[in-house]
Amino acid sequence: MKKQILQLSTLILIVLTTSLSKTNAQAWKLVGNAGTDSVNNFVGTTDNRPLIFRTKNMERMRIQNGGRIGIGTTTPSARLNVVSSDIVSLGNPGMLMLGNVTGANMTMDYDVIQARNNGSASSIWLNYYGGATYLGPSSAVQISSDGHLTTLNPAGIAGTYNSLYALNINANSSLGGINVTDPVDNYALFCAKSGLDAGVYVSKASTTTATPCVEGYSSGSAGGVEGYSNTGIGVYGSSTSNFGLYGYSSTGTGVYGVSYASSADNGYAGQFIANNFRGIYVQSATGWIAGYFNGDVYTTGSYTGSDAKLKKNITDVNDAMSIINKLQPKYYEFRNDGNYAKMNLPKGNHFGLIAQDVEKVLPNLVRDMDFETKDAQPKVISKDGKEIAQTQSQSKSEEIDFKAVNYTELIPIIIKGMQEQQATIDKQQEQINQLVQLLQNQNVTNSSNSSDVKSVALSNAYVMQNAPNPFTQNTVVKCFVPTTVKQAQLIVFNLSGQSIKTYPLTNGMNNVNIAAGSLPAGQYTYSLIADGKKVDSKNMNLTK
Repeated sequence: MKKQILQLSTLILIVLTTSLSKTNAQAWKLVGNAGTDSVNNFVGTTDNRPLIFRTKNMERMRIQNGGRIGIGTTTPSARLNVVSSDIVSLGNPGMLMLGNVTGANMTMDYDVIQARNNGSASSIWLNYYGGATYLGPSSAVQISSDGHLTTLNPAGIAGTYNSLYALNINANSSLGGINVTDPVDNYALFCAKSGLDAGVYVSKASTTTATPCVEGYSSGSAGGVEGYSNTGIGVYGSSTSNFGLYGYSSTGTGVYGVSYASSADNGYAGQFIANNFRGIYVQSATGWIAGYFNGDVYTTGSYTGSDAKLKKNITDVNDAMSIINKLQPKYYEFRNDGNYAKMNLPKGNHFGLIAQDVEKVLPNLVRDMDFETKDAQPKVISKDGKEIAQTQSQSKSEEIDFKAVNYTELIPIIIKGMQEQQATIDKQQEQINQLVQLLQNQNVTNSSNSSDVKSVALSNAYVMQNAPNPFTQNTVVKCFVPTTVKQAQLIVFNLSGQSIKTYPLTNGMNNVNIAAGSLPAGQYTYSLIADGKKVDSKNMNLTK
């Protein structure tokens, strides 16, 4: 019996030992496991329950039965759901950090992605090795694999977007609009468009600033601002109170305009319009001309500063007739051969003076000039706005030196000469009048018929044409009344024959001053009446 009990006890111990040995073989050891089966061995659950990870007896991570992983939450809503109050800063890694905190790393929280390097901000690369990058809803911003940026909707920089523009830049006082770093031999800014509106439009809201809307500067010989148009306006400038167009060049051309239009209606190389101020202002350095026009110039009005406060050392011109008599008017044609043809000199026969002859008499009215033939060779512009290089024969230039005459300052000399001539005429006329008077007195002595004496006296009376005529202010009528006439008058009549004004006359020469303010504008007739008889009549015209 005892032997049977011993055998049964031994059997139970073997069974228990075998069972415990199998259980221990399936457990995961804290010091590592060996001989695991990648198909059958795992850490987890086999029922419909989550796997929970704890430290300090507090849950830190959970894997739901559906496979969602939650860190900081017991109800993860995504495949990986991290919930934390930690936010990213240069000293705080936030919720997720890739890299070493003392080296290069990238950190994330719920709305920030930051590249750092040992506590300092660093650069971040997206798709560094290729592939397009898309940002925003429905790929609103696209960066292609070759670096091109496109937007599906209007974009805004330094401000909100404006639906009227593809790109809206709202710059403030501390931030400029657009800065383009040197693109070397390519365009810094290129604009190509179709349609009716302007390619580039710049507007300034300030009413006090004096800086231009568009400013161009060139350090070399190229133009500061250049505009090209096949049939329209190359560059258009408009201003209601300041500069419509401003151009500056230290060695070349400040503003250069070329028109290839075939119609005279739109063939202006440059057009300047100002509503309330100057249309164009031109200034040159001392000793240089302010403008050179290669061709005829037409203007509807022209004024030259002549105010007394602009002048000093004012003296009268004397003996103008002797100056005029030294001038030698000529009849000639301008040269149009060779490079002289590029000066576009007038065609046909002309009247004028030779500058060398004028220089001998009035040297201050003659100055030396020069003409660069290359200036007459317009730039050749391609359809894309680029200048086409000229051939060597086209670019070769010749400087033509010549003398020019200031014809305008000849006018005061001519006026003074006419005044001197008129004074001589008046003196001679006075002498004639005295001789006539002597003859009249002789006739009175020798004649016994009083009616004959009266007839002779009236025949010697006369009235001259008013000067100036037409007139806008005052005009003068000269009348001569012999001493034998007892009563004489100058009467002004309108076109209806009505007497408007009467001026009494005395014997001898009379200068009757007729003021424009005493008459309305129109045409009039004035008559010399001597002893009740009309001697002569003339017409005059008053304009206002």
